[in-house]
Amino acid sequence: MMQQKGDIESIINSSSVIPLNLSHWLKGDKEDAGFIHYYNKKQRILIWEFRPQSNTMGAPGYCHGGFLTSIMDESMGSLAYLNGHIVMSAYLQVKFRDPVPLNQVYYSISELMRIDSKRIQAECRITDWENKVYASSSGLFIQLPDEMVKNVVANFEGDI
Repeated sequence: MMQQKGDIESIINSSSVIPLNLSHWLKGDKEDAGFIHYYNKKQRILIWEFRPQSNTMGAPGYCHGGFLTSIMDESMGSLAYLNGHIVMSAYLQVKFRDPVPLNQVYYSISELMRIDSKRIQAECRITDWENKVYASSSGLFIQLPDEMVKNVVANFEGDI
């Protein structure tokens, strides 16, 4: 399982802000959820700061689990991309621990756990500033073959 490598503040303070939207799929939600991306290259950690709004509601007053799952999946895939790997999800396991109230700031913290020749394992957790874990996930990602990568890069670059 993912190690606690320090509190959020220390990780963010030692990270670079990424000025572009890392998620092609969550692109429309960037302004609504207020995504800010922090990347710590040395620790291979990516943090997405976000604030879920009413358009992400599941149960009244709480964020939909599908939105949180998408954030964790996209965050782990983006972390692989920042480390030179274009991947797609092969397996994703999510554990929801507590409901996530709307209109508060949360952090998706992703970490690369293992990189093989074609597979990448990553873990992610959704926390608040005090490191309370609301959801966690682990994923197995498959690196795309070269012929698929050419199409992905061409389509993705036009949207950055």
